Amino acid sequence: MVRRVDDSVARSGPDGPFLVRRSRGYVPLPLPLPVAAPEPILALGGFLQTTVTLAVEGQAFPSQHVGDLDTEAARAFLREVVANLEDFLAVTPRVLAADLHPDYPSRQLAWSLAAERGGEVLELQHHLAHGAAVLGEHARFPEGRQQVGIVALDGTGFGPDGTAWGGELLLASGELAWERRGFLQPLPLLGGERAVQEPVRVAVAALVAAGEEELAWKLPWQRRELVEALFPLTRGPWPLASGAGRVFEAAGAILGLGETNRYEGELAMRLEAVASGARVSPHPWPGLEGLVRPPVIRTDLLLAELARRRYAQYRGVLAAQFHGSFAWLVAQLAAEVFPPGCLVAVGGGCLVNRLLRSCLARELRERGFQVLLPREVPPGDGGLSYGQAVLSAVSLQRGVRPVFQGGGQCASRCP
Repeated sequence: MVRRVDDSVARSGPDGPFLVRRSRGYVPLPLPLPVAAPEPILALGGFLQTTVTLAVEGQAFPSQHVGDLDTEAARAFLREVVANLEDFLAVTPRVLAADLHPDYPSRQLAWSLAAERGGEVLELQHHLAHGAAVLGEHARFPEGRQQVGIVALDGTGFGPDGTAWGGELLLASGELAWERRGFLQPLPLLGGERAVQEPVRVAVAALVAAGEEELAWKLPWQRRELVEALFPLTRGPWPLASGAGRVFEAAGAILGLGETNRYEGELAMRLEAVASGARVSPHPWPGLEGLVRPPVIRTDLLLAELARRRYAQYRGVLAAQFHGSFAWLVAQLAAEVFPPGCLVAVGGGCLVNRLLRSCLARELRERGFQVLLPREVPPGDGGLSYGQAVLSAVSLQRGVRPVFQGGGQCASRCP
């Protein structure tokens, strides 16, 4: 049988190479599960960079890269990959794992297959699955009441409270009880989904939230007419998102690297490139302590600090310092909300950023944490299905289901 397979993609970094896309040359090699699955499990991933994973006994078999599920052709390919993987392993799982997001085609396929097979669907939170992928890869999934910290940094994942999460500090146990210990301040998405394509909208919203509307007016925006039209919108109610990806894209807009994403995460990638090209140590700015207000990190104030420094230094230096400052803030919050010295699994699509990856690992280790980083499993949504398979295998083998115990709540607009 001929199967379509994309090329794999890897990056190198100070801690060695790591996979960004696990496909040709790696599939269908299995990955380990922390416990043997009592029965086959099919995990269907998310929406972006989708893969599926089939868990059989003590092994998990991730599929090749399927991609984003925004077209009917992509959704047809998802069904094709499921059929091929099940045929290859000669199993038809009745247990399906899916993301919580109600609009994901992968979740809808899970429910459709469960209905056909008389099976069940395990709906698993996005960022918990990111952490489980890292823990599973390193064979460090906790036992019983043992607790581990998870730092999940990405663009967007559906939270159990119905809001958009994306910069999360979670605490989880081997009994699959978990809570949200900390998060990035949710920022308004002016114009809703358009704010994802136009990070300048998030930048303006953050500066206004920080009380720096005058500073926002003075920045040398490329599309002045668009920015001027945004200020009246800041007074209206908009969806809030705590995504780390949105913060890095907004930083790119503030530094004049662009105002629109032509592809996913473009301005965040530009920010990393400029920072790396500066060839300076990414030291954090002094005086950041006031930005950590457990359970929240005030990313609006961080972006305002970047804007204030906009003309004082070369933007490559500023970009590097922004990376160092962001990593310092996340690690500082972790030190305040996680048990001292605990194991911390770090994942999510932002960990494709080599500079952030190295800065954050250093800052966490300096505070006494044991740090796990993704290597053989993509840190982004390409590794999500493997994390879902890990959680599902543990759930079935231990006879428990993941239970969200709350925590980390704030008002509709955090202070």
